[in-house]
Amino acid sequence: MRNINKISPKVYLFLTVFSAVIAMIIYRATIFRPLYFSTFDESTATLWLIWGACLAGTYLMTFKRRRNYFSLFTNTVLPFGIYSAKVYDTSHYIVVGAIGFAILILCGLFYLALIFGNNISDNPDKRRKMFKNGIAHCLNGTKSIVAVCLSVLIIYVTGLSAFDSPSLVPAVKPSASVEEDKDECLKNNLPAISKIEKSIWETVPFEDRLDTLQTMANVETVRSGISHEINICAEDLGLGTYGCYDFQSHTVTINTRIIEDDDPTDAVTTLFHEIRHAYQHDLTDFYLSIDKDFQQLAIFDDVRKLYENIDDYKSVYKDGFDEYESQAMEVDCRENGESKAAFYFEAVDKYLAGSRGD
Repeated sequence: MRNINKISPKVYLFLTVFSAVIAMIIYRATIFRPLYFSTFDESTATLWLIWGACLAGTYLMTFKRRRNYFSLFTNTVLPFGIYSAKVYDTSHYIVVGAIGFAILILCGLFYLALIFGNNISDNPDKRRKMFKNGIAHCLNGTKSIVAVCLSVLIIYVTGLSAFDSPSLVPAVKPSASVEEDKDECLKNNLPAISKIEKSIWETVPFEDRLDTLQTMANVETVRSGISHEINICAEDLGLGTYGCYDFQSHTVTINTRIIEDDDPTDAVTTLFHEIRHAYQHDLTDFYLSIDKDFQQLAIFDDVRKLYENIDDYKSVYKDGFDEYESQAMEVDCRENGESKAAFYFEAVDKYLAGSRGD
């Protein structure tokens, strides 16, 4: 972390911008995921904001006296490390620990340098310059240590992603709009949703089936009033697992095996089962946002059960199938998944019957 210039100013500026842009492209294409309680677009904007602030700030901190390749590395890694810590480390242990460690070590070193240094001058101007340089050194050092610590998180997350089975994503983009007319939204999308009719479903390729499920998710976010879009993807989840929901990335993952099945019932029911989890999280977030005096109203009894269940969620692997299946969240999702699937199948049947003139 010494003040050494090994790169000319023009080359350093070019490499700073170039490496930051390339890193952004790679990060967005690999391990990027939305922030908790934020939409995809909001999360993307947040990442760009962090990226821009770090790009400008770290360049200004290093362009005079630390134009070297280590500075390039730490400047490039820092914004993506900060964003990754926000997304993947929900308790913030990593980022707080990294910053705390860096501040303690560097402030301690700076303090010792002030006490035992032999070059402390009696000249006020020189003393101010020394303090200014010392503070700059501490800030640069803190930045470097934090960036190195956060790079470990990025490597860890990238390693996990490399061993995950690849996700298949639809061509249809996720969307949500609570202001859109709910009945009109369903009506406008029935031509695309009609592919869930069994005889049609059998004829369409996997990609079209996945697009259809994303379209249905977009419609249901509007009809349910969910505050964010739902991202649909398909993965091989193995036998026995139909789907899962990630509340941080707002992603519903459906087993490719059931999408490949020529009977669409399981795929559609699973879709609405998992979307219900998104609705439950929105509902409990609203419950927590209101005054505690109103939380005791009887109308919130079921919501209170959901909140308690979220806090003590039972998994099949840890608690057994019976405990998992009988908990309030899963009972609600199972009932809602079946009823919503029946509603959409009926709506499609009526639409196709009208199109045929039956």
